[in-house]
Amino acid sequence: MDKKTDTLPESVKPTLRVNYFGTVRLTESLLPLMNTHSRIIFLSSLLGRLSFHAPNVQEMFASDTLTIEQLNKLELDFISSREAAIKLGYSDSSYSVSKTGITMYAKLLAREYENDPRHIAFVSCHPGWVRTSMGGPAASLTVDEGIETPIYLINLDYYDLIPDNGKFFNVKEVSPF
Repeated sequence: MDKKTDTLPESVKPTLRVNYFGTVRLTESLLPLMNTHSRIIFLSSLLGRLSFHAPNVQEMFASDTLTIEQLNKLELDFISSREAAIKLGYSDSSYSVSKTGITMYAKLLAREYENDPRHIAFVSCHPGWVRTSMGGPAASLTVDEGIETPIYLINLDYYDLIPDNGKFFNVKEVSPF
């Protein structure tokens, strides 16, 4: 995310190609290699919360019948016509749209793989506002503090994590998305 260009049309394609579609491609490549009781932890963001979109768009992303193919189309619709998507109620932030997609992708994978004999866990998390080139020098967390939630989820006992399969975490806690 480049804060100066995030809401400009030229940021749409590169942001969603990396943040959303790149993550999906990598995940799809790794899924056949996953072992029993493995987990995939997605880095998302509070900036991708559904509340950043109009209620009608929130409903599309949060639909109980949404499929991964439909989620991909929602993300592609933003790339195809950012202006039309914003008029429909999408956030004007490419970063926000990409992170909404990632969090929903984790939820959909948890549902899709619910009966997979490997019992894979899928969760997403917000690392916090971290002092990086993206977060800037005013960010409240160091990199070491920012990795605490992802590391917590990596090390959490599988049987403590699996009841929250598909959910979003912030500061080591399940958080509404």
